[in-house]
Amino acid sequence: RYKIEGLRGLLQRAVTTDSENPVATYNLAKYFVLTSENLYIESALRDAIEKFDNAKTLKRRDIYKYIDSYRLLGEFYVKSQDYLKAQEHFPPLHFQARARNDFARA
Repeated sequence: RYKIEGLRGLLQRAVTTDSENPVATYNLAKYFVLTSENLYIESALRDAIEKFDNAKTLKRRDIYKYIDSYRLLGEFYVKSQDYLKAQEHFPPLHFQARARNDFARA
C-alpha cells in the first residue's frame, strides 16, 4: 500500500504539469479506481473523458484508454446502483467513427 501511495503523488504531479493531457488524468482516475477512492472516481473519469473529447489527435493506444474511461465510469455507476447513468456511460457508438478516423491517420 505504501508504494501505491507514493504513486498518487507522481500521478497528481503529471496532471498538474500538463493539465490538458487526457492520459495523465486517465492514469490518476484508474489509480482511484484501483484504490477504491470512491469520492474521486467519478470526477476524475469525467475529467479524463472531457480531455479525450477535446484532444486534437489521439495515438492508437490512447483510444483504448479513452474507451476504458467510459467503461470504468459505467462500472462505477453500476457499483453505485445508478443504473441509468451506467447505461449512458458504457462505451457509446461514436467511438466506432472516431476510432476508424484515428486508425486511418495512424
